[in-house]
Amino acid sequence: MSKKEIFDWTKIAKDYITSEKSIQDISDKYGISHKTVGVRAKREQWTRQREEYRRNLSCRVNERAIREQSDQIIKWQDQVNKACDNAIQALLAQSDEARQLPPTQLQAWLKALDTAMRIRREMAGYISPADLAKIEIAKKDLKIRQEEHERNMALNAESKEPITITIDDEMEKYAK
Repeated sequence: MSKKEIFDWTKIAKDYITSEKSIQDISDKYGISHKTVGVRAKREQWTRQREEYRRNLSCRVNERAIREQSDQIIKWQDQVNKACDNAIQALLAQSDEARQLPPTQLQAWLKALDTAMRIRREMAGYISPADLAKIEIAKKDLKIRQEEHERNMALNAESKEPITITIDDEMEKYAK
């Protein structure tokens, strides 16, 4: 009669679910027969859990990337606003001298002032029709991503077994 070995199936399942390893790779790594691992994987639905894990990870990575991009855009907007405010103030401070400029230089001065004020207005929310169209496209894209995320979350909520996996790899910083 052979001695039955005890394996940490939770660790083995997590290794399979959170990686790209095949059943064969897992069986080789842990010294368990391919058939034993395959039977256990099928019974505990490791493949379904792996798919759910990947969907959740993808959603978390996307959310993190969107947050980071939004933060960067806000920083850029602040910098542009400050630069425009400084340019407008500098140009207005020269308004008395500008009146005495030759027409071509006065026209360039007015164009610079107009450009700075237009940029400032756009940054404050007065947006051109072309930019409004781009924003609408971005909103629709975001809505589609949110709906996809909600569907994924609903699929996970409907699953019979809760999935509790901690992420130990490089993706951890994006999955929070």
